[in-house]
Amino acid sequence: MLWPPSCQSHATVVRYCSIPSYQPVEKSRTSGVMVQSKIPSNPRYEPGSINHIFRANQGKRLYVRPLFWTQDHLTLLGCDFNDQGFLTEGQEQRSNKKTKSMSDNMELPLRNKRRSISPDSGLVISGDSPTQTPSLCGENINIVKKFFLPNLLGRYGLHWYCKGGIPFWFNGKPVARVGAENFYAKHKGPPELALIDMETILDMRRASSKIDSFLDGPMRRIQRLKILKAMPEMEHRDPYLVGLMIGMAQQQRAHIEAKLEEQELDSVKVGSLYGKFTTLLAKLRSKVASKKDKKVEGMPDTFKVRVIATPGCFTNGMDANFLYVYEAGLTTTFLDKLERPNEHFSCEPVHISYWRIPIDDLTGFTYRMNYLFYKD
Repeated sequence: MLWPPSCQSHATVVRYCSIPSYQPVEKSRTSGVMVQSKIPSNPRYEPGSINHIFRANQGKRLYVRPLFWTQDHLTLLGCDFNDQGFLTEGQEQRSNKKTKSMSDNMELPLRNKRRSISPDSGLVISGDSPTQTPSLCGENINIVKKFFLPNLLGRYGLHWYCKGGIPFWFNGKPVARVGAENFYAKHKGPPELALIDMETILDMRRASSKIDSFLDGPMRRIQRLKILKAMPEMEHRDPYLVGLMIGMAQQQRAHIEAKLEEQELDSVKVGSLYGKFTTLLAKLRSKVASKKDKKVEGMPDTFKVRVIATPGCFTNGMDANFLYVYEAGLTTTFLDKLERPNEHFSCEPVHISYWRIPIDDLTGFTYRMNYLFYKD
């Protein structure tokens, strides 16, 4: 805006970066004349960055917690689910054609079919729901979760890490927490595996979008629609699982960064104290290195994470006779996209592979789990 010369000569000079956008209009030295402060514009986002993509799709309301992610988030982030079919004994390397035909036959009765949710009870109501009963969901699943899984994970070197939730980082700060029933990690390491029940995800969404009884009809319908919008088309492809994997990968990266900083700090301290005694310093470093359990050589390119999901009693689209195992490798470039959302990072799409493991035969279940965890 161009001001008259008389105003420009007496106006208070305000720098662009010195006044935040929320500060009021500033008075000039000339009485009765107001000088408006310059309001800084929004920072520029590189084309292709997350903030650039999300702001280009503002109508979809993408700045939400991972608990309310939809398929739009996975598409914009470049993530997708890759169905590996049924993992049965002696058929781990079946042909892609046969696996595709079997998965298509399983998805056919449930495809393009919507269902409604009762927000008061938390039950998913559908007339074409698969034949699942609470007793069927409870017997084998509870046995596997309480007795078989902890023993198996202990054989793989995975031990209980924590329960509840871990932070989800965006733009260099924690913005939410992603929760699961239990997290598992190797000795004194970050979480590498999460165990979650699909009904728990439904309960968390209901708790976050609690419908208050004192609200009137229209407001109750708005909250009910919010829950329905967060419900995925197919429960075994819930976008929340991707957010859970990202949270674990971020924890792994933060753990390694802390180790690298600790090693660098130790080397600086040792070098400053014993810089003059090179021979003694070499011996000391060799002894210290031999005593360390693990030495981090550098930041890995990929962080491998797994999620074991059990079908809930009232979830629609998952077979209660199967356990679902998800696996993904998240690259450092992909995590940089979330760490620095204003910058553009080119990376390959993230494929989340998942297998269905039958639990009717517990002996075969152990064999198939061994195949999944030892196949690499």
